Amino acid sequence: MPRDLAETSGLSRGETSAGVATVQASTISALLNYRWGQSMSQQTSWRSYEEVARYLLDQMAGHFGLGRVEGKQLVPGASTEWEIDAKGITENNEGFVVIECRRYTTQGVSQGQMGGLVFQIQDTGAERGILVSPLPPQSGAQKVAASHNIQHVRLSSDSTTTDYVLQFLKKTFYGASVSEKLDAQDTSDATVTRGSGTD
Repeated sequence: MPRDLAETSGLSRGETSAGVATVQASTISALLNYRWGQSMSQQTSWRSYEEVARYLLDQMAGHFGLGRVEGKQLVPGASTEWEIDAKGITENNEGFVVIECRRYTTQGVSQGQMGGLVFQIQDTGAERGILVSPLPPQSGAQKVAASHNIQHVRLSSDSTTTDYVLQFLKKTFYGASVSEKLDAQDTSDATVTRGSGTD
């Protein structure tokens, strides 16, 4: 079940329906930094990074203004066909979103790579784009994304459908192992809100 974590200045409690637990902000930061790294070798991902990303985005589709998220497929464009990692269908079923997954663990997506995604969005007539990666895009890429309505979603590199950290804007969702670590804490200066997602 996806869980929604937010510091007190982030996601409002009204967006969830479950109880609230509190932990130290430093603990949250340490857990997130652990997950972004490559120290998850004892875990075995049951699907590829792209498939896990699609599954999680589909479970959380409403947070992205989507009705559902489909898997890898060919999408016709003005110049050619494009294979995209996932396709988000808008809530009104009248448009779609190109979803690109880049499992880069040593450096973020570059400006040129982000520009390639921009062209793909424009050529296919998509409404916008979502980039999923373990690390933030490089500074030039962030400027390109901001100018062309591309949202970055940070997903830990060795995620599975139940063991992950997924972060976008001021929202952070976490899976089983992080949940257990957070639940073990008993003091706080930040707030953890358990979401009401679906398995």
